[in-house]
Amino acid sequence: MKKFSFISFLLVFQMTMSLATAQSDMMFNQLRNLSDLKAELGKAKSPEEITNALIALLIYHNSHNEQINKNAAEEYRQKLEIFTNESKDPELIAKSLWWQTCPSFCSQFSDLPKNERHERIDRLYDFAQFKGLKYYQALAKMEEAFFFLRYQQNKIKAVQSLTKVLALGEEITGSSKIVLYQYAIQIYCYRGTYLQALDYAHKAYELAVKIKSAADIRWAYDYFALIFTGLKEFKKAIEYYSKEIESLASEKKLHPAAVRHAFIAAIYILDNQTILADYHIKKAEQLADSLKGSKLLYRQISTGLLHALVQSNHKSYLSDFFKYIYRESLDWPDDEFLFLTASAIIYDWLGIYDSSKVFIKKAGCHITNSVPSDMKQLYYATAGSIADHENDLDLARKNYLQGFEIDLLSNNLSGCINLTNSLKNIALKQNQPDKALYYSNIADSLRIALDKQLDREERVKQEQAGSGCF
Repeated sequence: MKKFSFISFLLVFQMTMSLATAQSDMMFNQLRNLSDLKAELGKAKSPEEITNALIALLIYHNSHNEQINKNAAEEYRQKLEIFTNESKDPELIAKSLWWQTCPSFCSQFSDLPKNERHERIDRLYDFAQFKGLKYYQALAKMEEAFFFLRYQQNKIKAVQSLTKVLALGEEITGSSKIVLYQYAIQIYCYRGTYLQALDYAHKAYELAVKIKSAADIRWAYDYFALIFTGLKEFKKAIEYYSKEIESLASEKKLHPAAVRHAFIAAIYILDNQTILADYHIKKAEQLADSLKGSKLLYRQISTGLLHALVQSNHKSYLSDFFKYIYRESLDWPDDEFLFLTASAIIYDWLGIYDSSKVFIKKAGCHITNSVPSDMKQLYYATAGSIADHENDLDLARKNYLQGFEIDLLSNNLSGCINLTNSLKNIALKQNQPDKALYYSNIADSLRIALDKQLDREERVKQEQAGSGCF
């Protein structure tokens, strides 16, 4: 159970790190100072400038989860919708509708209900289809694919949506096509199929070079770095992040440059090169402090470092990290829950059970309805593991069952199998052979269901491969 909790924890942070890699430079606005964004709105004159300035403020407030930010996000969303509708410009209206969906690369920062988000995706698609805007139709289908992956863990439906994008993509050119490639890269990274992601990264880079787009070339560097990190080819990942930092510096985009320094530091930590890691950590902190950016800037810096420290041979740094770096980035209500749960996981993993017990108990005081289901599952699986180590078997079973229920509702069959095996082991420890057999049979049934699911996905993948690509 210890291994399962640790892997789940890493997946949460891996998604945060990769999806924070924004689809568009517009997303950099979440890292900036609010007063600068307001000043830019005041100076905006053309319809496109005003639209972009309103989107920037919407992104910022969607990315900061205090109540004042929630209210402001809704205010700017309404202003954006009214302004673009009054402009009667289909492209601006579609752009507004897209950002109102809370796109996948920033939706983890929003508590927009998933049903409402899906309705907004449908609304974008219907409008784009009515106006003949193929690009925004494709974006809507890409968002739908991410929706099925993230909220339903339904890879079949996700691939079906992706297949529709492939057909639409044939009529799309230039930077717009590159955005679709970037979406495909993120979907394949989400699934852990890095070689497929790498194929689309090459396509994005080649097209960016062909159209001579410096920004798109820079984003290609970013995705190459992300993919090679996933493939554990650290030298290549650092090479591409370094190229990206040079481009960002030349464009004076220093907020994301600070985050990329942290990513390089994380890679050096994983590669046991602590002196070089320390250099890039200091560069990240110096840039962040000089820019006086948002707390989200510190959060993105700390997330990459935490991810690396947990996996590395340098876990002695974790206690100081928790006392300062990650704590400095806490800004949203659910952060406290995640911070405490993460602390419990790491101490449980290190075998420091007294500390893990303290942290998981504190985390339990911060469970709210706004906590995403994957984070709740992470909590219950960890609480079960800790109780198991403490030999409080009834409490362990109770927590495992709650985690199992969440996995079952989200169709996470692999997670269900892991927790069922833990429940079987609890039954054996309590000398309850009938219950152990019951859980063993459930695990066998789940394995059969998982095999069938994987077979279906493989058939869909083959059908997709036969249908061509962008």
